[in-house]
Amino acid sequence: MSGAGARAPAKRRYYVIVLMAAAVALAASFILPDSNEEIRLALSLDAVYDPENGQMTITYVDSRDSTAPVTVEVLGMPESYSKTFSGPEFSTVVHFESTPKYGWAAHPVVVETDHQDFGSVQIKTEIHEAGQPAPRVIYARP
Repeated sequence: MSGAGARAPAKRRYYVIVLMAAAVALAASFILPDSNEEIRLALSLDAVYDPENGQMTITYVDSRDSTAPVTVEVLGMPESYSKTFSGPEFSTVVHFESTPKYGWAAHPVVVETDHQDFGSVQIKTEIHEAGQPAPRVIYARP
């Protein structure tokens, strides 16, 4: 067998392997828990802007009290805000003169910490105005 006939079994084997890998990945997604779900339940981050006083309050809470240093940054500002905290929770205020021209999405709030249970964790959210629903919080382990 030479030519196209010899390639057909190899091609078939390739498709079988790809399908098996997809099936295993799909099964694993149902069997294995969402690794970030546990983090989501333990760590919370919120950033609320109060237009009446021009202040944004960032609040972080580790319900397990297992956080080592926590660094918070507000990106996209003329002078980026960065501060490190030592405890499992904090609340800090950042001043904004007004609502940003390009919206709050241009100024994400990012937290990075070393957690006793989860290791290195990064958390990102967007600022929202008081009384508005909180945007999605993204958790990652680099």
